[in-house]
Amino acid sequence: MANLIWGFLTVVATIVVALFGAKIPATFWDDRRVWFVGAVVVLALSSVRTLLLNFIGQRSLAQERRVQDALKTAYVQIVELSGIDYRDVGLHAFLVRGYRLRPWRKRLVRVGRWRLKSTPPVTGIEWTRGKGLIGRCWELRQNVGANLAEEWGFEELDESEWESLEEAVRYGFSYDEYLRVRAYGAVVAVPILDDAGGFIGCVSADAPGETYDLIWTEEVLGALHDAGLWIEATARKTSRT
Repeated sequence: MANLIWGFLTVVATIVVALFGAKIPATFWDDRRVWFVGAVVVLALSSVRTLLLNFIGQRSLAQERRVQDALKTAYVQIVELSGIDYRDVGLHAFLVRGYRLRPWRKRLVRVGRWRLKSTPPVTGIEWTRGKGLIGRCWELRQNVGANLAEEWGFEELDESEWESLEEAVRYGFSYDEYLRVRAYGAVVAVPILDDAGGFIGCVSADAPGETYDLIWTEEVLGALHDAGLWIEATARKTSRT
């Protein structure tokens, strides 16, 4: 919507400047010089906005590539360490971000994903503190993991069955959210901490439920931790540019 509004204003401003310069209509612009000034200001702001968006876009793309490199490196290590079929392992990276209109409110935003097949799909869950294993990693600021397939059962639960589970096992999910995440089996997450020990995000790995003991190991968690260090350095570098 913002792009549409700026595009419209830029077109209008361009027309105003062109008509003013050509004096079309001849006497129309004599007492409307403020329109011309306003149009020039809009064009100048539009140019600055374009340059700024290009800079931000290039910086974001560079950050995304570095995050993907970190995830790919960890992915190879985890597949080799665990012996799990490479098609069944997925990695995700999240960073804490504020909402655009309410920057004081925070949530975890996915900044990277590495998986060699399309399932399970991205859930679209809004990860807040305490929600799911991702949010629990934020809440506790420590490594977390669970075999969700074992805790929830292998058959899809109906809403009453879901609500009957203990609160701790529901991980803060609504029933609709459960339906979106139930395809995930074993999940582990490792926090990303800054130099002061503050939580800035996490890296997670998922695999089939029966492989939980293969990913909940010091070696796999260490690979995720190393990826987190790389991502933290990338985030720090990006914030300084």
